[in-house]
Amino acid sequence: MQVDEILGKVRFVVDPASGDRSAVLIDYAVWEELLTLLEGMAEGNDTGFKSSDQSLRPFGLCAGEFTVPDDFDSPLPDYVIEDFEGRR
Repeated sequence: MQVDEILGKVRFVVDPASGDRSAVLIDYAVWEELLTLLEGMAEGNDTGFKSSDQSLRPFGLCAGEFTVPDDFDSPLPDYVIEDFEGRR
Protein backbone atom coordinates (compact mmCIF):
# COMPACT_ATOMS: atom_id res chain seq x y z
CA MET A 1 0.00 0.00 0.00
CA GLN A 2 1.29 3.43 -0.93
CA VAL A 3 1.10 6.61 1.15
CA ASP A 4 -1.75 8.09 -0.89
CA GLU A 5 -3.77 4.88 -0.46
CA ILE A 6 -3.22 4.97 3.31
CA LEU A 7 -4.24 8.62 3.54
CA GLY A 8 -7.36 7.87 1.52
CA LYS A 9 -8.50 5.44 4.24
CA VAL A 10 -8.09 7.85 7.17
CA ARG A 11 -11.29 8.97 8.92
CA PHE A 12 -11.58 12.09 11.02
CA VAL A 13 -13.41 12.69 14.29
CA VAL A 14 -15.14 16.05 14.10
CA ASP A 15 -15.92 18.18 17.13
CA PRO A 16 -19.70 18.65 16.95
CA ALA A 17 -19.56 22.10 18.54
CA SER A 18 -16.96 23.67 16.27
CA GLY A 19 -16.94 21.37 13.25
CA ASP A 20 -13.13 21.14 13.53
CA ARG A 21 -11.29 17.86 13.07
CA SER A 22 -10.21 16.72 16.52
CA ALA A 23 -8.77 13.23 15.95
CA VAL A 24 -7.87 10.68 13.30
CA LEU A 25 -9.22 7.13 13.05
CA ILE A 26 -7.25 4.50 11.16
CA ASP A 27 -8.40 0.92 10.65
CA TYR A 28 -6.03 -1.54 12.34
CA ALA A 29 -5.07 -3.24 9.05
CA VAL A 30 -4.25 0.17 7.54
CA TRP A 31 -2.24 1.03 10.69
CA GLU A 32 -0.16 -2.14 10.19
CA GLU A 33 0.44 -1.18 6.54
CA LEU A 34 1.56 2.28 7.65
CA LEU A 35 3.97 0.78 10.18
CA THR A 36 5.37 -1.56 7.53
CA LEU A 37 5.86 1.40 5.20
CA LEU A 38 7.62 3.44 7.90
CA GLU A 39 9.84 0.52 8.91
CA GLY A 40 10.80 0.09 5.26
CA MET A 41 11.71 3.77 5.09
CA ALA A 42 13.85 3.43 8.20
CA GLU A 43 15.64 0.47 6.66
CA GLY A 44 16.14 2.31 3.38
CA ASN A 45 13.88 0.03 1.31
CA ASP A 46 11.89 1.30 -1.64
CA THR A 47 8.45 1.88 -0.15
CA GLY A 48 6.83 3.98 -2.83
CA PHE A 49 7.32 7.10 -0.73
CA LYS A 50 9.24 9.69 -2.68
CA SER A 51 10.53 12.93 -1.27
CA SER A 52 11.84 15.75 -3.41
CA ASP A 53 14.19 16.96 -0.65
CA GLN A 54 16.55 14.32 0.71
CA SER A 55 18.50 16.73 2.93
CA LEU A 56 18.26 16.40 6.71
CA ARG A 57 16.59 19.07 8.78
CA PRO A 58 18.93 21.01 11.05
CA PHE A 59 18.89 20.11 14.74
CA GLY A 60 16.73 22.50 16.79
CA LEU A 61 14.83 23.80 13.78
CA CYS A 62 11.77 24.79 15.89
CA ALA A 63 13.60 25.61 19.12
CA GLY A 64 11.68 28.18 21.15
CA GLU A 65 8.60 28.12 18.90
CA PHE A 66 6.45 26.04 21.25
CA THR A 67 6.48 24.46 24.68
CA VAL A 68 5.12 21.13 25.81
CA PRO A 69 2.46 21.70 28.49
CA ASP A 70 2.91 20.16 31.93
CA ASP A 71 -0.22 18.05 31.49
CA PHE A 72 0.95 16.56 28.15
CA ASP A 73 0.85 12.98 29.43
CA SER A 74 -2.20 13.33 31.69
CA PRO A 75 -5.29 11.17 30.98
CA LEU A 76 -7.45 12.23 28.05
CA PRO A 77 -10.81 13.93 28.75
CA ASP A 78 -13.85 11.63 28.66
CA TYR A 79 -15.22 13.25 25.48
CA VAL A 80 -12.03 12.39 23.55
CA ILE A 81 -12.12 8.76 24.72
CA GLU A 82 -15.81 8.58 23.83
CA ASP A 83 -15.05 9.90 20.32
CA PHE A 84 -12.31 7.30 19.80
CA GLU A 85 -14.59 4.53 21.01
CA GLY A 86 -17.47 5.76 18.86
CA ARG A 87 -19.76 6.39 21.82
CA ARG A 88 -20.59 9.99 20.83
